[in-house]
Amino acid sequence: MGNKKNKRKRARLRHLETVRANGRRTAALRWSSHNKENNEAIFISSKISDEHTEKNRSPSLMQMRTLSPTSCESSYIGNCMDENRSPLVQLHTVSPITIPSNDKSLIIEEECEDSMSETHKGRRLIDITYFFERLQEISAHASLFHCNLSNITIIGEKRIGFISHFKLKCELCGKFFSVSSDDPNPTNNVNINTAVCSGIVAAGIGYSQLEEICSAIDVPIFTEKYFAKVQSKVFDDWEATAIEAMEAAANQERKVAIAEGRVKDGKPVIDVYVDGAWCTRSYGNNYRALSGVAAIVGRRSGDGDSSTYSKIVAANPYPNHVVSKIECRNHLLRNMCNKLRAITKNTNYPLSNRKLITDKRIMSIRKVITTSIKENRQQINNRDEAIKHLHEDICNSINHAFGDHRSCKDFYCNKEKSFNENVIPQIENSIFWFRVRVVINSVASKSRSLLENVDTNTVERLNSVIAKFVGGKRINWSLRRSYQSRCSAAVVAFNTKRPIYTLHKKILGQSPKGNLKKYQEKKDRKRNLTNLVTRKKNRKRKLFEKQNDYGESPATPDMNEVDLKQATASFLARIKDLVKDRKSIQKKTVLQRDSSEWLELRKLILTASNFGNVIKRKKNYGNCVKQILYKKNISFVHSIAHGVENEDIALQQLAKQENIMIKPCGLFIDPEIDFLGASPDGVVGEDTVVEVKCPMAAHKKGMKAAITENKIQILRHNKKTGNTSINKNSDWYFQIQGQLHISRRERCIFGIWGGEDQKMEVLYIKRDEDFWREYMENKLVNFYMTQIIPEIVDSRHVRGMPLRNTTDKLGSDSARSKYFARLQAGSPAPAPLKPRTSPPRKQPSPELTSP
Repeated sequence: MGNKKNKRKRARLRHLETVRANGRRTAALRWSSHNKENNEAIFISSKISDEHTEKNRSPSLMQMRTLSPTSCESSYIGNCMDENRSPLVQLHTVSPITIPSNDKSLIIEEECEDSMSETHKGRRLIDITYFFERLQEISAHASLFHCNLSNITIIGEKRIGFISHFKLKCELCGKFFSVSSDDPNPTNNVNINTAVCSGIVAAGIGYSQLEEICSAIDVPIFTEKYFAKVQSKVFDDWEATAIEAMEAAANQERKVAIAEGRVKDGKPVIDVYVDGAWCTRSYGNNYRALSGVAAIVGRRSGDGDSSTYSKIVAANPYPNHVVSKIECRNHLLRNMCNKLRAITKNTNYPLSNRKLITDKRIMSIRKVITTSIKENRQQINNRDEAIKHLHEDICNSINHAFGDHRSCKDFYCNKEKSFNENVIPQIENSIFWFRVRVVINSVASKSRSLLENVDTNTVERLNSVIAKFVGGKRINWSLRRSYQSRCSAAVVAFNTKRPIYTLHKKILGQSPKGNLKKYQEKKDRKRNLTNLVTRKKNRKRKLFEKQNDYGESPATPDMNEVDLKQATASFLARIKDLVKDRKSIQKKTVLQRDSSEWLELRKLILTASNFGNVIKRKKNYGNCVKQILYKKNISFVHSIAHGVENEDIALQQLAKQENIMIKPCGLFIDPEIDFLGASPDGVVGEDTVVEVKCPMAAHKKGMKAAITENKIQILRHNKKTGNTSINKNSDWYFQIQGQLHISRRERCIFGIWGGEDQKMEVLYIKRDEDFWREYMENKLVNFYMTQIIPEIVDSRHVRGMPLRNTTDKLGSDSARSKYFARLQAGSPAPAPLKPRTSPPRKQPSPELTSP
């Protein structure tokens, strides 16, 4: 194939040589004929450029020009005449030759006038000084024909990115020149292609956006492949510049720490703000970002919504030093306001109560907290006392907002001008008021951090700079290390306030000049003026927006022991106030599952239905806590749905079968232990409770078959003797004994329902106080104190952390005594407890009795 092409090429060249020779002969004959007629000397210029032949350019129409003797030529002729010598060539005046335009014999190949102009259309970016100097050199190329720029034409262009190399030709003398739009090797400026790529990063755009801009202004752009090559080099420069900027900042922090004497084991101790950001927005449900960045900026504080702190603790970067965390003031207050507003939308609470939480009251609470922080911070030398006073002020902020000013302090409350009505008596015994106080107390538990009065505004500003460099997190820059380099550029911008200027200075080794320097000086002046003039912004208050989560395991450290004890005591005191009117609670919660009061209280107390699960569990208490506090909706489970649907039918059948009057009841609270409760299915008289169960086994197999096959957990059937006894190790038995003790009733009518066509199995179970004290009470109290309360006051679940898993066995005698020690006077102390042992698997049980 290649040989055939070469043969055809050689044939075309031979044809062109023949055509050229014929053209020469024809022109010579015409000139000779014309010379004889006019008796004049002629000079025929028929030379064809060798370069045109070498590049296989199509020969154009031979140019013939009328020439007049030059000064040198005239001198040469005059000398010859003086010396009576004949010149080699006599030059005479040449008359203009008119060649008809339709004479095709002189045309070798027709030239297209627009062929050149089409190739070089559009605009170009040029260095005006460099380009003009090159044109001046070309305009004076010392030709004998007085050539100038009007005789220069563009015959070719080679583009390397935004740099164009033009090939020029003089139409008179035939010389060729080369000129570039920009200096290929500049010394005072950065290469234009490098400058464009650095500007792309600083503007937060990419190749596609640059292509659109250049298309709009009709400037050709480099290819994507060449752009990637230049961009890789620019990324190296950005990262190197960022490292220098970070080292300079670290050295400055180090010097300040040494000057302040904050040195430990010979090493300066630096407080930093720490935060993390992802390359894309998660919007609370999508954690699939391919890249992220960790920001460390002076002063120790972290974002309460992020997982940064947990990762720092896990990494243990300083083995001999503990990394402590201070909560951001803004995050704590914002979350508090959001939670209070969420309560107003919770329809479980009465509308009249929800209307009391207005934006004015929420802002009043916030103002009390911020004012108290500033006031108590002045007593920073006596830190413990300041924390205590701040905690008291935060707890009282809700009373201040709702009209009770008895405990208010003068620096945040003017009692004489406070005319708002005290509405607390209307709601103080409601679950609504308890929920509001829980929100405020969660803020009060952070008093130690709030006293520092710090926020993460600095690191949030860095995040905003990063967002600018990555285009607002709308584009995936994670590939080809683009996100990493853009974050490096953001670091340079944050630390130096002049990113492009600093980058060009790094590349050139000297300060850049020209428009970039003027632009940077202008920005610096504007920034300084803005800082000098403080302007008060009259902006409309906006509702706080929800903060997006940054990962699957956002973690805040657990409360320290002192704060946890204080929060526990405060919680127990609130529980005591909440349940002090036990009779009223029992009446209000009669509807049970339909009662919002009952549903809310069940989240705060341990009810009898969970007693068996707690007592029989020997490990993995975290799962038990999760099941109690964060129970999922399992009403769709067939066995659960079966029990709920048939509970009323079973009660009616039991009342008819036993000839008793069953009355509905609500939630009973233990008279001594405020956090233990029970909700039987009904009561009979003043000394009996009623509980019914609807097991699927009895419904499917029949009551007798289910009992003999030991499918009913509270009954144990001995196949050898044929006797049936009560299984005291079943969850149902623990539940019944809990109901009897808490309600202070003597017996329970326990009915097992198998269907409307079957007779119910009825058990009469007496209250066993010894069983309660020996096997149940200590373990329940200990479980609530060590597992439930810490999760309520300092929840790990909401922080995405594993729940606490105590390895110690529950049920120590000190648990109950510690609980009563925390309570205020008012309840009589119980008798000493016996050492507790686990209930045996097999223990003698009484035979079933009838009433």
